[in-house]
Amino acid sequence: MTIPNIFNLTLKLAQEYGIKYIRTQKELPYIILNKSLDLKYPVNAIKNILLNTFTLINNINLRKTDIKTNDYIIGVLYTGHMSEQTILQGLKGIKKDNTCTEVLFHPYFSENTEKNKYYNYEEFLITQIPNLKDKFENLGFTLSAH
Repeated sequence: MTIPNIFNLTLKLAQEYGIKYIRTQKELPYIILNKSLDLKYPVNAIKNILLNTFTLINNINLRKTDIKTNDYIIGVLYTGHMSEQTILQGLKGIKKDNTCTEVLFHPYFSENTEKNKYYNYEEFLITQIPNLKDKFENLGFTLSAH
C-alpha cells in the first residue's frame, strides 16, 4: 500500500468507504549494535529508506483529505528481530507531543516448539512482558488500540 499509485487508490477507497485512518511508513533510523550486525539489517535499512521516501510522496495527497494517519512506525528496520529492546530504543528518538506511533511486529506461537525456532517466537514474547505498558508510559507514550 505504500507504493504511491497503490496508496492513492487506497486513499480513494478509504474516502469512499468512510475509513478514517490509514497507515504510513515513516520510521526514524536507529541502531542496536547486536542486531544491526545481522545480514537482515542492511536489507531492512534499504527498505526503510524506500518506504520513508514513498511516505513523503504519499503525505502530499494525504494532506488533501481528512483521513488521519500515524506519524511514525517502528518495526521495519528490525523486521524479524523485534524485541522489547528494539521497541524501546526506537521510541526514544520519537517526538512525543501529539504524535501517533505504530509498533509493528509479527508474534508467533505454536505448541510445536520446533516451529517456534524458525518463526517469530521472540516477537510473541513481547506480548508477554507484564510491565511493557509502564515502560511505554515512562517514555511519554500512551497505549491505544485503533
